Amino acid sequence: MTAIMEVLKSEIDTNDVFEIVETNFFTTTIRKLIFSPKTPVVEHAISSDDKLNQISLSDVALHDTSDDCWIVIYDRVYDVTNFFDNHPGGIDVMLEYAGRDSSVAFAGHSNFALSMLKQYEIGILPPNERMYRYPATLSLSYQIPD
Repeated sequence: MTAIMEVLKSEIDTNDVFEIVETNFFTTTIRKLIFSPKTPVVEHAISSDDKLNQISLSDVALHDTSDDCWIVIYDRVYDVTNFFDNHPGGIDVMLEYAGRDSSVAFAGHSNFALSMLKQYEIGILPPNERMYRYPATLSLSYQIPD
């Protein structure tokens, strides 16, 4: 794979374009590796996604403190700054995932926890950064909040 990347890099004039290609390549590769054909694919009403602000992972990463904490769960972005005092696991668990995706850590939470997320939702990742739902098509998990 490295040889392919070097050939691509030598053919492209700017590093910015290469970084975009590299990011999309690895995102696609990760999707293929993680989601085997046995992964349940569920129809999902994507129309609600269209109404959300798109927030990139790089923007989420800027909000990684106890005074300003955003996390990503199943491709949706949440401002959980005001939730620290209510989280049963405490502030440290939340801060461990501040400014990044915490979908794997969130797996196994109750339906009640899923329903509580809605009040903290502030946006969704852009289509090219999503791991759990493909825009305007299907979701790749049973527990993705609507």
